[in-house]
Amino acid sequence: MTYRPRLVPQGDGSHWQWSNCTMASAATAIDRHTLGKTRTTGSKMRSCQSDKIGGTDLMDCKRAWDNCFNRTLDVRLKIKWSTFIAAIKAGRGAIIVGNYSYIPERYRGQKYPYRFGHGMYINEVRASDGALLLYDPLAKKPVWIPQIHVKRFAGAFRAGGRPIGYGYAQAGFTKITTSKPASPAPTTVTLRFGGVKIAPNLYEAKVDAKQRRSPYIRKDNIHDIVPKGTDFRAYQKTTKGTNVGGSSTWYGDIKGTTWMHSSVLKDI
Repeated sequence: MTYRPRLVPQGDGSHWQWSNCTMASAATAIDRHTLGKTRTTGSKMRSCQSDKIGGTDLMDCKRAWDNCFNRTLDVRLKIKWSTFIAAIKAGRGAIIVGNYSYIPERYRGQKYPYRFGHGMYINEVRASDGALLLYDPLAKKPVWIPQIHVKRFAGAFRAGGRPIGYGYAQAGFTKITTSKPASPAPTTVTLRFGGVKIAPNLYEAKVDAKQRRSPYIRKDNIHDIVPKGTDFRAYQKTTKGTNVGGSSTWYGDIKGTTWMHSSVLKDI
């Protein structure tokens, strides 16, 4: 499971907030880089380097990481898109810069105006369809977005007065990280809450959805809130949970510690 950092919004009330997208994305990226051990804001990141006027670039982010956090951001000023995707698949997160107008409205945090250069953060690639988990610092939450839109966004980034070109990207990468050291996959399903073992099946969240520690709707059992499109592999199901919309069917993971209601899942 890939570690998912907090989305750091650029609108933090600071003097630079509306020209601080890349620094806010750098704050999200350092959360990923350190697996949550270092969390900061875009304005703090901005204060860690010398450019205090207008927007910033990836080299400014690199200096901020080094000056205040003693961390190294791996900046690539022009790489092939295939190289960018390979790095994300290998376990890196990335700040990516481009032209915001190439991101369709339904995926943008800001609907209008939208014709400007922008910095955002990519956390992972979805195996089922190649979609990217996008953290837009103008949004409230990350979203899954078809890869083609980010590819167009990246290729339209202007460097030296002209776009770098479709099929290329300018990005700043975190180190390769995992959420925890790898361990052997469990083979025994722990049945809980009246769960019945099923053949392992991969589902996808149809909407932004809550994962719970039990198949009951209570305020104290929310495990995580996952964005639409997140994969969930079920090993058991129960009909003894909270009834939602006429159905009491819930699906659980292999340990019986994470549950999602059938109404928020679709079979993939």
